[in-house]
Amino acid sequence: MARALLACARGMGVDLPDEGDVGVIYDDSIVQDTASEKRQDMDEVAAGLMRQEE
Repeated sequence: MARALLACARGMGVDLPDEGDVGVIYDDSIVQDTASEKRQDMDEVAAGLMRQEE
């Protein structure tokens, strides 16, 4: 899909470099913001609501 979008953009005259290898990494979670989840965990540890090991 990414290659098709880049090919369309090139066809419309946009100067884009070669896309090279495209890779997608899947995990077993739903779509979520891992940075905000980590920040919330750190806040809970600081408040004493969660152990650091968790």
